[in-house]
Amino acid sequence: MINAKDLANQMVDALEVNSSFVKSFANGALELPVDLFYLGYSYLDTDSRWANSLDGERCIRLVKNGFANRKSLQKIANIIIDRYLDKIDVTKIRDAGLNSAGKLAGSMVANRIILGNIGSMFADRMIAKMLTGFTFSSLLSLGAIQARAIYTSRELSQRDPELYCYLKNLGNLDLLYFLLEKRMHPFETATLFWKNNRRMFDEVSRYFLQRVQP
Repeated sequence: MINAKDLANQMVDALEVNSSFVKSFANGALELPVDLFYLGYSYLDTDSRWANSLDGERCIRLVKNGFANRKSLQKIANIIIDRYLDKIDVTKIRDAGLNSAGKLAGSMVANRIILGNIGSMFADRMIAKMLTGFTFSSLLSLGAIQARAIYTSRELSQRDPELYCYLKNLGNLDLLYFLLEKRMHPFETATLFWKNNRRMFDEVSRYFLQRVQP
């Protein structure tokens, strides 16, 4: 099981556009072996043929309704990061001796401004590289990548039903999560700790704020 410091470091690395983590993510977000694995799995997963067909139609509606774009990826990133930040208990972190109350409060305000822009940073600097030569509509029409989008969404529904339902209700944005999963998963994990292990969540947040505070 990952420890608090390692998870916090992954979260910080995900926010640093020039980090090796993000560079490797940008280069590997569309990975042919992974995509082909999901395509092969979809053929073998005969029990899910009907569900896959319905989700394939959702992919079509996502494109048709104009939600398969960079703005949607910005929205997904901001939702996931804001969901995490909103759960941080500043009082607990202050009482644990991380920082003085005044400096911590100022740090939190600065962090919200900085982190609030991560969706735009992601779209502007990362998505362009990932999608060179593709449009979102052509991307989601490819069988292997569509299969990956569907199964990643389904895995999210089992792992984090709240996030899945929220994204789905925004116009089937859950089907774009596969493009962000590597980068956003640490924040998703930290938020789940808030529900299941509050002490771990607070420890992760302390390490995280220590790394990102001005």
